[in-house]
Amino acid sequence: MIANRGRVAAFLAEDTAVLAERILTQNPWLCEQIGVHWNSWSRALLDSNGLRSASLHLLGSAAIGFSLSPEKAGRQFRQISGTELPSDLDLAVVDDGLFRSCWDEMVAFERLGRSTYLNESDREHVYWGRIDDYRIPSRSPAKTQARTLIDSCRRSPEFRGYPASLRVYRRWNDLFYYVVRGLQALGRTIR
Repeated sequence: MIANRGRVAAFLAEDTAVLAERILTQNPWLCEQIGVHWNSWSRALLDSNGLRSASLHLLGSAAIGFSLSPEKAGRQFRQISGTELPSDLDLAVVDDGLFRSCWDEMVAFERLGRSTYLNESDREHVYWGRIDDYRIPSRSPAKTQARTLIDSCRRSPEFRGYPASLRVYRRWNDLFYYVVRGLQALGRTIR
């Protein structure tokens, strides 16, 4: 754990905005390991799923090679091999139309009078421009689109076997500041 703490502290020595920009714009660590150019690969995936104005980002330990989660900070990304379960892929799609569609589906589901569906956390996340894929109502067009995107990634030859989750962001700035806030929070736990 001490070595992991040192790795994270060294990583966080740079300005969090600079780090966030790098995480979101450079070829992710995992892609460097397997020889994939993420921007080209994700552009083709988005285009084939009708998301021509969207951008797709790989976050978390797959982006930099180790976890930035406070609970497991510094833990190495686990690739597919050996006996350990692989690390998961944290995907983030930025698309205003998909975001609005997800939120509209969530509100419509709530208005049907079913048991309380939305909680304060859901509303707070939407305020900050983010929706987690597992909160989108089942069988809705937005859920189908999100699931198709996740499954397309998970079933691709490059990323087959990795579990994946998706967050939908309204704007690039929403994603950028989510990453900045996460890095800042991690920095407070490392000190």
